[in-house]
Amino acid sequence: MIRTAFITLPFLAAAGLASAEITGEYHRYSVGGVEFEGYVARNSDLETTKGTVLIVHDWDGMTAYEERRAEMLAAAGYTAFAIDVYGADENPQSIDENRALSGALYQDRALFRQRLMGPSQRPRRSPARPTTS
Repeated sequence: MIRTAFITLPFLAAAGLASAEITGEYHRYSVGGVEFEGYVARNSDLETTKGTVLIVHDWDGMTAYEERRAEMLAAAGYTAFAIDVYGADENPQSIDENRALSGALYQDRALFRQRLMGPSQRPRRSPARPTTS
């Protein structure tokens, strides 16, 4: 009987996550006069969330990977905000473009830090649900 419970509980938990109403939307914001576009995902079935998680993309910019990770965190009860550090008009398509955009930020640490920290207030202003304390 205990073994049955250990086998059944993970499936019940997964079924609960599968029924969650995950919503995701692009969110425009600016930092230092530059326009950015991130992705906010949340579970709209929840009145409150466990908190907000910021996701920073890899050197290839915002992709479906970051969106999917945000949705996975939303399914776990968080509001997830995948931030952009390159700019809304930057969409690197090659290794050379990835290298140029990421290299510029590595060379200017103050700018990189500003772009990383700038959106930290944005999830509270986005249409996300309130978080629990």
